[in-house]
Amino acid sequence: MITISLPWPDAKLSPNGREHWAAKKDVVKAARTYAWALALEVMVAQPAYVSTEIPLAVRFDFYPPNKRHFDLDNLVARMKAAQDGIFDALGINDRKITRIEANRLGVVKGGKVVITVEPKSDGREMEY
Repeated sequence: MITISLPWPDAKLSPNGREHWAAKKDVVKAARTYAWALALEVMVAQPAYVSTEIPLAVRFDFYPPNKRHFDLDNLVARMKAAQDGIFDALGINDRKITRIEANRLGVVKGGKVVITVEPKSDGREMEY
């Protein structure tokens, strides 16, 4: 299991955004690179083994920066670049994800997202 805390995702990462792809690509690259570097840092500080052979579950705990309503599906989509960066650092293809859980929790100044990657625990096998 690995848990990483990231800053609140840039609004430009939202699928509802109207950003031109060229303006968005730099934000996507920055989010992916930052998550990759942070995942490596966390793995060095607290070594954790995540198997490349078993199904994985990803949990997103969203702590918004304000009381504004944020749709969970859009928040998960905003985290795609960060998720890719984390899985790059783990050396695992994110197709091993078979369950995604998203929770909108209490307001935190500046906002943050805590991402946990762990073995899928429901006992069902992954199908292709």
